[in-house]
Amino acid sequence: MPHAPLTDTILPRDTHHDETVPDPVADTPTQRRELRRTLRRRRRALTPRQQRQADKALCHRLRGLPECRLAKRVALYLPNDGEIDPRPLIAWLERRGADVYLPVLAPLTHNRLWFVRYHSGTPMVTNRFGISEPDTQHGAPRAHRLPAW
Repeated sequence: MPHAPLTDTILPRDTHHDETVPDPVADTPTQRRELRRTLRRRRRALTPRQQRQADKALCHRLRGLPECRLAKRVALYLPNDGEIDPRPLIAWLERRGADVYLPVLAPLTHNRLWFVRYHSGTPMVTNRFGISEPDTQHGAPRAHRLPAW
């Protein structure tokens, strides 16, 4: 049975105004900024209950994907500013033995990400944008880092 688009099941339909969502394939910095602004506004419009429903729905859907069930390494993020919370998916991946990687702002390269292996006991720090990330001083030997692809 085909799934309904995820956005149809978790994002509220706003009937008070006709907001158009910018093209998700944003080519210019201005388009990317506008897309981020629109998505942030829509996330903030969700109630806490709707956010939890969205978290559960996406994590459930991802656990059903063959790519996720078979993956040995998975890069995710921790939620910030109303984003989907993948922590239940992280716990599931750890239980099945997959390595989970979280993004870290590369300290010596401007606006570049690298991914550091994460587990529930990984020491965390807050980066310059107020986002939690693995503390590279305690848990990022070269073998546990991956470049962003």
